[in-house]
Amino acid sequence: MHDLSVSSWYLLAFLEPGSTEPRWHGYAYACLMFVTAFIQSIVLHQYFRIQTLIGMDIRTVLISAVYRKSLRLSSAARCNSTTGEITNLMSIDAQRFCALMLNIHALWSAPLQVAVAIYLLWGELGPSVLAGIGILLAMIPINAFVARKSKILQVRGTVLTAVNHANFTKRSLSYLRQLGTGKSFSFNIFREFAHFKNRRQANFVLIQTGPLNLSYF
Repeated sequence: MHDLSVSSWYLLAFLEPGSTEPRWHGYAYACLMFVTAFIQSIVLHQYFRIQTLIGMDIRTVLISAVYRKSLRLSSAARCNSTTGEITNLMSIDAQRFCALMLNIHALWSAPLQVAVAIYLLWGELGPSVLAGIGILLAMIPINAFVARKSKILQVRGTVLTAVNHANFTKRSLSYLRQLGTGKSFSFNIFREFAHFKNRRQANFVLIQTGPLNLSYF
């Protein structure tokens, strides 16, 4: 709804010096922007509510199916599946389907929004829009690389966080020192964890500043 709201452009034209539009046009534009924002809040609230309910239903069905299947596994099949894998299917993987439902309609709405935005910008800026489109296309492989790198760092960060919060007993530390790796092992953990946090912060800044860099063109 807010992506199709173009009344603000007419409002800016109304506020320009030398405008000959009647005063009631300005009130009409302001009321139109208010009504658009009001309808947007109602529609988006209902959309997220319905999609959340659908996602919860899908998650419930998947958890029930995995649990029912796990009870019917044979002894040979149990050797190929651990309890942790089954638990991950019921908790993490099922939750992903629930989160997917919130953004699944972006598969068709995102290209539509981009096309409408480019059309409207072309009417205002002309061929200058092509520079922004070029930057937008150039950002696609960069964002894909950053997303892939972030996924790897997230997995490594999970492991490092678990190790960082682990309580080493004196017996474990003495055993590591006997191997000659106790001190270096501890420092390597904290060093790797600090590097992970720095890389994650850099990726976050790069992703968040992408639209801002695009706006300069």
